[in-house]
This record gives sequence, structure tokens and C-alpha cells, in this order.
Amino acid sequence: MTPPTAPTSRRPVLPGARSGPSAPFRLVPGLVAAVYAALFVAGLYFVTGLHTAPGLPAPGDSQATIVRYFLVNTQAVRTSVYLSLLAELALGVLTAIIAGRLLAQGVAAELTQIVLFAGFATALVQTSSHICEWVLTWPGLGRGAMLGLYYLLYGLGGPGFSVLMGFLCGAVAIVGSRRGLLPRWIVGVGLVIAVIGAISSITFLMPTTFPFTVAIPLTRFPALAWLVAVGLSLPASRVVARSGGSEAA
Repeated sequence: MTPPTAPTSRRPVLPGARSGPSAPFRLVPGLVAAVYAALFVAGLYFVTGLHTAPGLPAPGDSQATIVRYFLVNTQAVRTSVYLSLLAELALGVLTAIIAGRLLAQGVAAELTQIVLFAGFATALVQTSSHICEWVLTWPGLGRGAMLGLYYLLYGLGGPGFSVLMGFLCGAVAIVGSRRGLLPRWIVGVGLVIAVIGAISSITFLMPTTFPFTVAIPLTRFPALAWLVAVGLSLPASRVVARSGGSEAA
């Protein structure tokens, strides 16, 4: 005869409740996103008119202006590159955390892979742009080489970055909306950023044409704040559906 076992008590899971990781753990992606945004802005500061007058030249500026800027502001550009590379490391970490959170919620692996691709591609493209920027600070480069590197860094860090960042925001917004993991306003803003990022791709066809060039910063800076909002809102533990007591599908 089997001896009776002591009854075990299990805490009931209320519909819509989230159990598991503590509040500080839930805030980790938001903190990483904030670090990314802070490093990004700090790196950008050193090549703006607030630090170097004038700031980093636009592709429509004269070739002499472009070459002169990197010859005169060597240390400022290198400091900007250093901080910006740290920012891209934070973006890579943030992307991995977001993808992990989505996977923990039962999101299909294929969708989380899309988020991973978008985030890592964004970080890689921006990193490549900053390395081009760093190379421009070395002496002995010919005028033609400097101009070629400048236009490459602009293509990678300008429309290249904004298109991929928009793709990242759109991917996270769509995946998050499928299971109700993100508030509707965050989903809506993410989709708007994705559309603006897509519009910025026209810059590849018309590099100096307004208003397409404006779409680049309109993607870049709202995305920084949006990623912080996503990081603070994305649940760390599985969400239980409000109907039927089953997990959200």
C-alpha cells in the first residue's frame, strides 16, 4: 500500500497575471536601451556644431569642406567613434534580450530570428560606418580616398542605418502586437517609425533631396526613445490569457 503523500499547495495563477522574474529583472532591457540611447547621443555630440563648429558635414557640402573637417577635428571624431561603437554593442545586447523575451512568450522562432537579424544588421551597419569615420582621421589619405570613405560612411550610417532601424522597430512592433505583449500606443509608434525608415531609403536615389533626407533623423531619434519604452514594457515572464486560463497565443 502506497503511503499517503502530503498535499502540496500551488498558488493560483490569476488571468492576465505575470509571474516569475522580479521587477528589477523586468527592467533590464529598458536599462540597456537607455544605455544605448545615452551612448549614441554622447557619441553624436562630439561631431555636432555644439562641439565642433561647424558639425559633421552633410553630403551636399563642398568636397573641400568634407576633407577639411576630418583633418581639423581628428580627436573629436575619434571620441565620437569610440562612444558610438560602445552604443552598438549595447544595441546588440538589447536585441538579444528582446528576442529572448519574445521567445519566452511562445513567439515562433522564425519571428524572433527576424528581430535578431534586424537588430544585429542595424548594429553591424552602424559599426561599419563608424570604422570608416575612424579611418578618415588618419593622415596621408588622398583627397579621393577621403571622399570615398565619407560617402560610404554616410550611406551606411545615414539611410542604411535608418532603413534597418525602421525594420527593427516594425518587426518588434508587429511581433509584440500579435500576442498583446506591448501597449497599443507603442505598437503604433513603432509602425510609424518603420514607415519613416522605409521612406528614408529614397535617399539612396536622391541623396540630397528634401524631405527624404529628413526621414533619417526622424527615424533615428524617435527610435532611441521607442526602444527604451519597449524595454520597459516587454514582460519578462509568460503572460496568461484572460479567457480560458491558458497562455496567450
